[in-house]
Amino acid sequence: LGSFAAQPGATACEICTAGHWCTSSEQVPCGENKYNPAFGSTDQTACIRCPDFSSTRNHSATNVTDCICDAGFVQALDADGKMSCVCDAGFQIINYQSCVLCPHATYKSVPGNSKCLDCPIVGTTTMSEGAASVLQCVCDAGTYANAPFEAIRKSIEPSFSCELCSGLHENGVTSIMMTNCTAPNVTLDLVPISSGYWRQRSSARYVRAC
Repeated sequence: LGSFAAQPGATACEICTAGHWCTSSEQVPCGENKYNPAFGSTDQTACIRCPDFSSTRNHSATNVTDCICDAGFVQALDADGKMSCVCDAGFQIINYQSCVLCPHATYKSVPGNSKCLDCPIVGTTTMSEGAASVLQCVCDAGTYANAPFEAIRKSIEPSFSCELCSGLHENGVTSIMMTNCTAPNVTLDLVPISSGYWRQRSSARYVRAC
């Protein structure tokens, strides 16, 4: 094992400790962003660089667990069990530098440095940025999901389509706003009906004038 003189001119030697590499005269700490779990290292290449998007708080780190993920990243294990730092669910990497929220109408359900996915159903969006589930994809303003709210809420994956609220109007009238679908996330049973109009029940697909 590598050793170094305990003091200049001393004959006794000490084993180079973890977190360092040693020459014949001194023990050199691994610098910031590096670690070394081994004893007896005699070359600076023994200091291993932290995974991408992480660094150590101090010098002389001895384990990869001393590497702390940068702001916006979270720890994850690769398929081979090695630690990595990746964007959390609801975030995607940009310019291979930082994590940003998934834009509207996209989502990402697991941590990783892949891009966010588009909402799969035509006409859907998300209520805010940073969606972490496909179930956060909802029908955009002016449309409604052709299924009841509770059925959608209990679904494992989206199983509806988005239809124009104006399609519910009596005799296909579109010039008069019988419905008031001015916000996203409207479902069949929760279609807002304008004053002076009604429908027979929450599942009815026909809005009439009073």
